[in-house]
Amino acid sequence: MISIGNSLGVDFKKYQYCNECCKENINLTKLYLDCFAVATELIKIRHQKFILKF
Repeated sequence: MISIGNSLGVDFKKYQYCNECCKENINLTKLYLDCFAVATELIKIRHQKFILKF
């Protein structure tokens, strides 16, 4: 699991999953981090074809 603290410096524009997930939400404090966590999982699943071990 990726630490949120390490992810704060990441350019969120690269994660369209996160942007589209949170675009409609008003409270972007907790929801944005939750969506980012979901986005990271989606990215991990997307890149699993390149990763041999789970």
